[in-house]
Amino acid sequence: MAQDSNAQPISKLFISSEYRIDPLGPAGEFIYEIPGTCVETFQDSCMFTSDLHVPHVIWNLNSHRHKLYLRQKTNTSLPHTFVDRVLTVQPHHWGYYTISELCALLAPLLSALDTPDYTMVPDVNRGTVTIQQSGTGAHGFQLWDVNSVASGLNGTTTWNEGSPWGAANILPLEQDSLATMLAIPHASHWTQNGQGVTDGYATTLETGQTSPALIGSLYLHSDITTSTIGPTGTRTILRRIPITTDFGTVLADPDYYEPDSWIPIGKRSLKRIRFSLRTIHGAPVEFAANTPWSLSLCFGRKPPMD
Repeated sequence: MAQDSNAQPISKLFISSEYRIDPLGPAGEFIYEIPGTCVETFQDSCMFTSDLHVPHVIWNLNSHRHKLYLRQKTNTSLPHTFVDRVLTVQPHHWGYYTISELCALLAPLLSALDTPDYTMVPDVNRGTVTIQQSGTGAHGFQLWDVNSVASGLNGTTTWNEGSPWGAANILPLEQDSLATMLAIPHASHWTQNGQGVTDGYATTLETGQTSPALIGSLYLHSDITTSTIGPTGTRTILRRIPITTDFGTVLADPDYYEPDSWIPIGKRSLKRIRFSLRTIHGAPVEFAANTPWSLSLCFGRKPPMD
């Protein structure tokens, strides 16, 4: 249980991003101020969340997943020479894409980077994508994920685009490249016309099983707690929210009434509380501005130990 500044009991706070005090903040994060009073908790106070409603309009092409790292072979004999390009999808294209829509967006952008042309053909039955390079300078290509850029691949130690750079030059929020969504295999597993590609360069590449969603669960964070530990060591997670609905519907997570779901909060005074939705890696979840989401905080006393 908790109480307000007049010692009146408070058992539940109804909270919505529509009443945020930071109107220009990102849609997946907001600061809420309790109106008219403070909420005082006790030393043995606990809390749990309920009534969670989040529209599933989460972008899969966003500020931390909007790049493809392309290496193009520029000759046909050993030793190979190559040129590196980074495809950066601009913010006005960010949003939610099916694999077919993503292929239609990326193919012309890849072709515009240099002289070879690229096509991307999705197989909706198998869930794969065939990427083909053709035309002038079509000597083979690689698509790298961020880990390969950072650690080096096929004997190289740096990624070169104008000048060498590596992991230190990749912003933390850009660590998840579009290669993840396209399920680009490691170069040692690439095939060209059904045959293994020994040097890691292909003019035709078939991806693995693509996954446009990628996020299996959301994590609700708040500065109201430090008594949980998340997969990356963060101490601010209130709950995990499994994504079990299709894009365009509403995530309505069941209430948590079980005592083992209660989070100790201790004695404190609550006025402003920050909430955010994040991925398992701690990256902010992004969706369109002015998309409201809501939850409730329920207060109680620590259940007695058996």
